[in-house]
Amino acid sequence: MVANPGGTVLALEDGSEEVYRVTALPSLCLRGVLGIGRSFCEWVGELHIECASSGLVGKLAFAPAKWFGTGGHHHVHGSVTVGGEKNAPILYKISGAWTKRVVATPTRGGSEVEMLPAPPGGAERPTGMTTLPECPMYDLPPHTLRWARHPRAVWVELTAALKAQNWSAARAAKRRVEDERRAARAARLETGTEWTPALFERRRSEAGSSAEAADDGCDVAWVLRAGGLDRAFDPEAEPPCEPL
Repeated sequence: MVANPGGTVLALEDGSEEVYRVTALPSLCLRGVLGIGRSFCEWVGELHIECASSGLVGKLAFAPAKWFGTGGHHHVHGSVTVGGEKNAPILYKISGAWTKRVVATPTRGGSEVEMLPAPPGGAERPTGMTTLPECPMYDLPPHTLRWARHPRAVWVELTAALKAQNWSAARAAKRRVEDERRAARAARLETGTEWTPALFERRRSEAGSSAEAADDGCDVAWVLRAGGLDRAFDPEAEPPCEPL
């Protein structure tokens, strides 16, 4: 198996090769970092892998736990289909939990395939955070706390409500921030004002250079503008974000 910019090449025993390309990746989320609820890690989102040689597409969806770690944990479900269309024929259905066991069950008869075996003794794979991730090698300077869009200022009411376990106040605070941003976006659209981030710019890879790829978010990345951090660390500069 060899990785290259075009995908991962798998050499088969008969001398042929198959090319696999990852088109979507889940996110690793850290839960309980504010000291509320249980602290643990979990995968959330979807993993999509396409085989250019065979046309098969594998999809896995990682389901998040409910608020504060309640409910089911680390469950996955997915499928292997012929092509990526919504009505594509399903060859296998995938189910399980990535902390325990994951299997693929054929839809047209045959034995299930064990994709991830269960740990010995019926134990679960660990997800606890023994230590929190290390802080970046720098902190934003004190003058940034005066920025109207500093995360502490934007989410101060929500953070206080979560620490107090006042869930109705937390929902109201979250909704208030979201409604304000939606209103600002609607006002920009109405006046034809284009929003341009001060610190980041959007770039597309050559594979996603078409207008269609830009519209659906494929092959798009946000990268730091040249000199962006210089502006953030300059006390005399304008705040990098528009005020609420």
